[in-house]
Amino acid sequence: MRGGWHRVVKLSSRPIKCLDSAVRNGSFAIASFGYQEIKQPHTHELQPNTEGGTLLLGRHNHLFGECTHSNNWRNDPDFVSVRARGGITIEHQKRFIDMAAQLGFEYNTVDDGWEMWPDKWKSLAELAAYAKSKNVKLVAWKDTADGDHVPDPTDNYANLRRFLDNCRDAGLAGIKIDFLWGNPLIGEGTKTLTYMPVVYRLCAERQLTVNFHGSVKPTGQARTWPNAITQEPVLGTEAGSSPADASIVAFLCGLAGYCDYTPGIFATGEKPELRGKSTWAHQLALGIVFCSPALHWANGPELTAVAFPEGSLQREVYQSIPSSWDESIVLDSSKPGSIAGFARRKGNDWFVGIINGNENEPLTLDKVSLPFLGNKNYSSIWIADGTKPYEFTTGTSASVSAATPLSVKMAPGGGYVAVFRATSNSN
Repeated sequence: MRGGWHRVVKLSSRPIKCLDSAVRNGSFAIASFGYQEIKQPHTHELQPNTEGGTLLLGRHNHLFGECTHSNNWRNDPDFVSVRARGGITIEHQKRFIDMAAQLGFEYNTVDDGWEMWPDKWKSLAELAAYAKSKNVKLVAWKDTADGDHVPDPTDNYANLRRFLDNCRDAGLAGIKIDFLWGNPLIGEGTKTLTYMPVVYRLCAERQLTVNFHGSVKPTGQARTWPNAITQEPVLGTEAGSSPADASIVAFLCGLAGYCDYTPGIFATGEKPELRGKSTWAHQLALGIVFCSPALHWANGPELTAVAFPEGSLQREVYQSIPSSWDESIVLDSSKPGSIAGFARRKGNDWFVGIINGNENEPLTLDKVSLPFLGNKNYSSIWIADGTKPYEFTTGTSASVSAATPLSVKMAPGGGYVAVFRATSNSN
């Protein structure tokens, strides 16, 4: 998937993250799902809940060695970006950058098409300078199968080194390199596994972050290469949003590590491109249900302005969803293939995201328990489905605690989001 706004995590604290639809080359076991804490970082095996809840097993995250590279140049608190579709002109990209700045998103990804600009490197450098003036960093998308032949190992990867030198000199913060699986030079096998560390190393030497798309599943690369911010090992929303798929792979992909699902298709209309039968609330909840140190919202500035008008509760929530978490919990109402629900903590705040995997039937969850809130009192903002798939219903609660269960109603393919912030009178 290409383009967009992002938010990135600190290199010194690398959480486990998640993605989309057909996990490749993995061996996992999944049993009954229930209340279960998943704590990071660098955990290489998730044991079953001793009370009979979630069983999530994965052995992979220590396959790469400890980091031996300086990460002092990466100090981003979070990494959020948005993707462009359609005419990728310089002026269009400036609108993306402007919206990223307004939302407080730190990055913008320049989509496929920038290499067709006249004097592309000069144009990209000027765009990076414009982004810097807005306190936004720039990432560029790259097709591994284009005429630059960046996977070619000839002369110690001379093509790749030349491309990365140009990226660095243009003032880019990173690259989003795509189509590993479809490239005959590398494919999906040992050549890919040889190529990826080369890219990580050469990018680290040039202080560039890396987001691999169309790639194999992660196996702990970020442990060695802290500029490995995320990757897309399975089909994301670019292939069309499937609520049923999302409610299954949300659990599988978290085991493999971080995954760039590119959520956030906030198009209008009853039959929008890519959003499929999912609702706006579903798309927003995906930003919590799936995890990625680079949270890549796949939405443009025009659609964002409609879905998240200034001063709205949904805009406040949209801007506040982080890309890294201190603690993650699977809600006991989760049923893969039907319901995916997660509570995730960032500092003192809790974020709840729930999606309905059934595209044809509404879903009501009564008394969703909130034991993770402990003995504190919270205020909350909630975002639910509207009367149409492309509308939100929003509300607030002044006082919420663990003794205040949620009642959640979701449309077919719907979703629900709540943010809980500890109040000043909490214990």
